[in-house]
Amino acid sequence: MTRTAVNVTGDAMVSCVVARSENDFDEEVYYDKEAGKKLEEL
Repeated sequence: MTRTAVNVTGDAMVSCVVARSENDFDEEVYYDKEAGKKLEEL
């Protein structure tokens, strides 16, 4: 289970790094504290 957690964390981090290097990373959404609340209400 630890191996899976490391793989998921690494994949998420690499996705953010690549998106930022391609100027496709929206920091406003990333740091938005209200993001995802609409999904929680469903």
